[in-house]
Amino acid sequence: AYIMYIDIGPITRYIVTLNWAFFGVLLAISSVMCLLGFRFGRDIEKETERQQTFFQNASHELKTPLAVIQNYGSLLQDPALPKEQRVEYAKAVTDASRRLADLIANILKLNKLENQQIFPQAETYDLGEQLRECLLGFEDAWEAKELAVEADIPDGVAVRTDRELL
Repeated sequence: AYIMYIDIGPITRYIVTLNWAFFGVLLAISSVMCLLGFRFGRDIEKETERQQTFFQNASHELKTPLAVIQNYGSLLQDPALPKEQRVEYAKAVTDASRRLADLIANILKLNKLENQQIFPQAETYDLGEQLRECLLGFEDAWEAKELAVEADIPDGVAVRTDRELL
């Protein structure tokens, strides 16, 4: 009977070394994944905060014209309301509903931009003209408060952007 002896000492050391190497690689990978998880978690938290702020602002902007519509709508129900006031209140309701429709359209457009369903169409145009139009949109408000507004908006301020998104 022969007894055969095989020295497995070097193989054992090799296997132990491989195990430690695998352990080191796994430790490095799990550390990187953990750091990435923290980073993505912060990014998600920031995005959630940004969305909450947007929704709060959008909610406030939507409530304002709704309140105008509700208030003037209630006033319009008074049968003794003089015709001039009725026309004025009806105009306020129409203006507020138009503003509400524009806000909703802009929110939908922002959503499409964010989801890359539409892309800005850049063109060159006069920014001064757009600023004057915007300022004139508030003319009723300054006249009602008896304010004098002076604006020195130069002509020819050319910008290249999507006019609808500015």
